[in-house]
Amino acid sequence: MTDNAPRKFAATIRIGSKGQIVIPKTVRDMFGYEPGDEVLLLADTERGIAIAPASAIADLIPED
Repeated sequence: MTDNAPRKFAATIRIGSKGQIVIPKTVRDMFGYEPGDEVLLLADTERGIAIAPASAIADLIPED
């Protein structure tokens, strides 16, 4: 993310007929997502859905 890049973004997006969503280019640029990158999808029926870099899973697993 560059210093002048937006830090927040809001938009409505549509779920396609195959259940797919498109992450808007502005957001992909904000987080440096490229085609083929893996992301982590977190879902909670009370809090909603979040998408994070796949590397974020390391922060969710407690160390022994």
